[in-house]
Amino acid sequence: MGQAVEVSGKVRVLIHGIEFLVEKPKSWGWEDETHAWTLGRRRGGPPWTNFDLVLFPDSVFCGNRHRAGRSALDSDLLLARVKEARNLADQGGAACCLYQHIPDRYDRLKSVRGESGVTYPEVYEPADRCVSTAYMAELGIDWRETPRGLTTHTSVRPEFDQFLRDYAAGNNTFRLPEGFDGCTLCTHDGSTTGFQHGGWLFLLPCHLEALCNAEDRAHAAFQAAATAVLSYRRNTSVDPPPWIDDVRFTAEEPLHEARSTLQGQLAGVQASIAEFARFKRVLYLGDDPLVDSVKELLGWIEIQTRREERYREDLWLLGADGQPAAIVEVKGVSANVQGRHVLQVPQHREQYGLEEGFPGLLVANTFRTATSLAAKDVQIELKIIQHACYHNVLVLRTLDLFRFVDRVRQDLVQAAELLQQLGSGGGWLEVPPEGPTRLHQA
Repeated sequence: MGQAVEVSGKVRVLIHGIEFLVEKPKSWGWEDETHAWTLGRRRGGPPWTNFDLVLFPDSVFCGNRHRAGRSALDSDLLLARVKEARNLADQGGAACCLYQHIPDRYDRLKSVRGESGVTYPEVYEPADRCVSTAYMAELGIDWRETPRGLTTHTSVRPEFDQFLRDYAAGNNTFRLPEGFDGCTLCTHDGSTTGFQHGGWLFLLPCHLEALCNAEDRAHAAFQAAATAVLSYRRNTSVDPPPWIDDVRFTAEEPLHEARSTLQGQLAGVQASIAEFARFKRVLYLGDDPLVDSVKELLGWIEIQTRREERYREDLWLLGADGQPAAIVEVKGVSANVQGRHVLQVPQHREQYGLEEGFPGLLVANTFRTATSLAAKDVQIELKIIQHACYHNVLVLRTLDLFRFVDRVRQDLVQAAELLQQLGSGGGWLEVPPEGPTRLHQA
């Protein structure tokens, strides 16, 4: 059973009695399950989120007496339906459960004798087997069966007058818990027979048995319910209309101007923060993106570089004359600097036929996946420093490079100091958070 109904012009409504799609009673005789399912899933989005309202005539299975196993929703399917209804609510939609008879939550199975003399259990659904009772159990709402059907219901809200007058019938009353986020919509002799929760979940009494063999009447009833729910939501909405900001008090104008100015300033601040964040990528990237970030960071302090990689070296540092001043290897490693990392610099030096005295620089993003700064800021081991001195390689962690660039930007040191250190015979150039730069050598 599925119909898209136009209510109040362009409002879309999905009448989606999902239980009927699973195991509908033959007496309903409506064969458009595929159409209903397609309506709910069109445009490829989550089910139902393209609609303003989903109706669940979901106590038909609870109230009508079918054989065991045919009346209950599969628990996984039920959870899916509840989740989809919540998704609809997150998108601003609503769900409405129509009930006629919800068995007492403590009643379970009774036996009835069929026409052939075989005894079948009569099913009364427990609180976790249909959409409305699943929600009520979660919200702490207590419900009871009445000894006779209730055909007269007093509307608390005028939006529900017509629906209750023409289609209401039910066998239940409800007791809403203290602090309940909702309100009563209709009553019988002062007891709640219909309510809403959170402005999106509605439960209303409906004479569903009278609709089983009357498709046109059923559609009219569902449209009346949809109209009532959507009218109620519209009338009780606290969201301002889109034009409300076009109406302003005179004293309000300077505040809007001040807000606009501050928003402009904030946009500039955020852009600057984003620029700094880009330069900090040297502290967590690896491979080619790390090489590009190191090149960019050095360029920020006007140290010229060139990327060539003829023999898989990463960069060349250029002197003031534009000629190569040092060969550079960039590494992103998950631990500390190892001897094999240092050794790659003299290997590249040899491939180019350069003298051993030609400066070499190893920039290493050590402990790249560290989960804290303390875990990342680990000193280079002495044996690695000795190895670096032996091969005339200056080791610089990306954390040291970051701090060095920060000092250059503050005019505390000159960028040329890095090129000067390259001629010191190798070692580890440490740049601590505070205090002077230290060159560690064996």
